[in-house]
Order: sequence, then structure tokens, then C-alpha cells
Amino acid sequence: MDFAVIVGIFICFALMIAGIVLSGGNMRTFTSVDSFLIVAGGTIGSALAGISFRDGLKAIFAARDVLMPKKIDWKGTITLFTTLAGEARKNGVLSLQNRLADQENPIIKAGLQLIIDGADSDILVMVTGTKITLQKEADKLGERIFSTMGSIAPSFGMLGTVIGLVQVLANLSEPEKLGPGIAQAFITTFYGIVFAKMFFEPIANKINRNNRQKSRYYEMILTGLQTLQEGDNPFMVEEKLKAFCTEEDLQEKVPAKKGEQTEGGQAELQAEAS
Repeated sequence: MDFAVIVGIFICFALMIAGIVLSGGNMRTFTSVDSFLIVAGGTIGSALAGISFRDGLKAIFAARDVLMPKKIDWKGTITLFTTLAGEARKNGVLSLQNRLADQENPIIKAGLQLIIDGADSDILVMVTGTKITLQKEADKLGERIFSTMGSIAPSFGMLGTVIGLVQVLANLSEPEKLGPGIAQAFITTFYGIVFAKMFFEPIANKINRNNRQKSRYYEMILTGLQTLQEGDNPFMVEEKLKAFCTEEDLQEKVPAKKGEQTEGGQAELQAEAS
């Protein structure tokens, strides 16, 4: 679990509440169910109107991945490609057919199939590159939706404020209610800013960060497939793929637990099997 998201949001809330209390404010003043409904309902409804229900579900899963991101098995994937490179040089690329069924990553599996079938480098790059491009676009969906919600939420906050001010101005015959009414109207703007800056935009930024890491991983896979096709020796394959990794990537341990979500599949197990 990525605790940075939870800690960051907690810090925002804690310091915001502390600031309100220290300034002599009352938290009850900032509690409004109708303001919450206008901002939350309006933002979600407006965002959903521009996408499909399937895209909405994907955005929910993307938000889940912010807290529990899929671990990328950088070291295991490098081990996989170096093992495959050694086997291909020793027994020929057709011997990789025996490895095909073990691959869980669809991009690696499709690329290996092309290499086994004798596709040239242009076809390999075109087909695999297209699959990677489509996957990158799919990964960006959650980021786009939450970025959109981050830009919509303050607008609905202002809309709620306008609604509140209209109601206040319609009852000027009761001056004693003027102050509380205006304060209540501005609560909706407050909610819009909170939703945008404490939830939607941080989630979009975190998804963007995860996507950049995934993009680097996809490029490493493409390079690994190209090295197999070119017949590079295992040492050369390893060095080329390590160029895509940071020190943290290579040191990170990916638990081999049953049902654990990882990018890279069963690379370690495949290496041991060789």
C-alpha cells in the first residue's frame, strides 16, 4: 500500500482543521450536507456525462491502484529476458515456443510470438509499439477523469455559492439571517476547493506518476524484445535493460505471493526453471 497518499491527505485535513480552530472558528459552521451534495453530485455527474459507464468503472479501479499500485518486477523482467536470450543463442529462437505459455504479460507474449514466427524488426516494433501506445492511452484514462473532476469541482462550488446568495437576497426582509446566509453560501465554494485540491488533483497526479513508471517499463519490454530478435548475448541484454531502471527499481523486492498483482508476471519463476 502507498501510504504517501493517506499521509498527505491527512496532513492537509489536520492543518486545515487546526487553522480553523486556532482562528476561533467552529467546525459546525463548515459542515453542510446541501453544499456537499451540490459539489460532489455535480462534479461526479458532470464528469460521468462526458464518458461511458465502463470508463467510470476504470477510473474507480485507477483510484484503487493509487492506494495499492501494481508492483513492477523490474529485476524479474530483466532476469526473464537474459534467460530467454541465453536460451535463444543456445537452441535458436524456436526454442522460445516452450516459454510462451508461461508469459502473463500480454505485450511480452505477443512480442515473443512475433519473434518465434520470424517477424522482422519493423513488424515487431510496429505491432508491439502499437500495443504499448494503446496501453498507455488506457492508463491515462483515470488521470484525465480525475483531472477533469479537479477542474469541475470549484465551478460547482461557485454555483452553490450563487444559489445561496440568490436565496439570501430573496429574503432581505429578515436582516438577522443575512450574515449566516452569506456564510452558508460560501461554504459550497469551500467544499469545491477541498474536493479539487485535496482529493481529485492529488489522485490525478499520483496516477500520472504511476503511468510514467509504467511507460518506462513498457519501453524496457520493447527493448528486451528487440535484443532477443537481434540475438544479443545475455550480458548485453542485461545492460541494455538496466539502463531503464533506477537503483530503487533494482533494489525493490516484489513478494512472490499467490494472487499478488505485479507487472512482469512470473519472471523469477521462469528464470529458476531454466
